[in-house]
Amino acid sequence: MSGKFIEKHGIWSDTQKAAAADVLNKIEKAGLQMVRLSWPDQYGLLRGKMLSVAALKSAFASGSEITMAPFFFDTASAIVFNPFSADGGLGSAELAGSPNVVMVPDPTTFRILPWADRTGWMLADLYMTSGRPFALSPRAILKKALAEMQDLGYDYQAGLEVEWYLTRIVDPCLEPETLGGPGTPAAPPKVMPVAKGYSYLLENHLDEVEPIMAEVRQHLLALGMPLRSIEDEWAPSQMETTFDVMPGLEAPAALASRDHSISFQPRRQGDADA
Repeated sequence: MSGKFIEKHGIWSDTQKAAAADVLNKIEKAGLQMVRLSWPDQYGLLRGKMLSVAALKSAFASGSEITMAPFFFDTASAIVFNPFSADGGLGSAELAGSPNVVMVPDPTTFRILPWADRTGWMLADLYMTSGRPFALSPRAILKKALAEMQDLGYDYQAGLEVEWYLTRIVDPCLEPETLGGPGTPAAPPKVMPVAKGYSYLLENHLDEVEPIMAEVRQHLLALGMPLRSIEDEWAPSQMETTFDVMPGLEAPAALASRDHSISFQPRRQGDADA
C-alpha cells in the first residue's frame, strides 16, 4: 500500500500516536517477536493475524490489508452473501468482489500475552482502502453509537459480569470425520466438568478448580484487567468473573482480552477448556 494511510486519513488521535511510540519501546524491552492484531467479526468472534515486529512498524504507518471474506460467512463458514453480485450481497457496490480492508492497530489496547512466547496483542479497527470506516465492523458501529450518545450529552460506562464453564477435555475430536467443512461445523471437543455443582457459591468448589484458576487469575491481572471477583456459579464447573466499571471502548476491549485469557490459557495446561 502506497502512502501513509493512518496519517493521510487522520485516523489516530494524539493519544494513539503517543501510545504507538510507547508500544514499540515495550516490544523492544520485552524482546517480542510477533504481535497479534485482532478484530471482532459480526458474531463477536476474534479474527486477525500475527505480524512480525517489522510488519507492525509498517502497520503503524500504513495499516495492514486483510480480506473481508469472513463477513460473507455464517458461523458454520457457509457463504450466505454473494460477494460477486453487484452489491456484494450486502447492499453496497463498494463491497462487490470481496475487497480487502485495512487493519489499523489501536495501540492503546496493546497487551503482552503472558501465556504466548514473546507475543503481543492489540485490537485493530477496519477501514476501507478509501479511508472510510468499514461499515460492518462492530467496533466502527460502537464508535458511531458512542459519538451519537456524546452529542446528546450522555456517556457510556460498563462493568462486566461474565459467566462461563471450566471443563476438562476428554477428546479433542480431531479425527477426519469430525473436522467439518464449509457450511458444516466441526464437532466440538468432548468435555467433562472439573468440579461439582448445584451448591451456589460453595467455597469447596473454588478449591477444586484452584490449580487452573490460579493461572487464569494471574494472567487476567498481568493483562491489566480490572478484576473484582471470581466465584462458583450454579452448575458444575460454572464460574463467574466480574470486572470494575470501564468507560467507552475499554469495556469491549477488556472483554476481548478476557476471552483470550480464559479461552486459550487453560488449554495450555494440557487438558482444560473454557
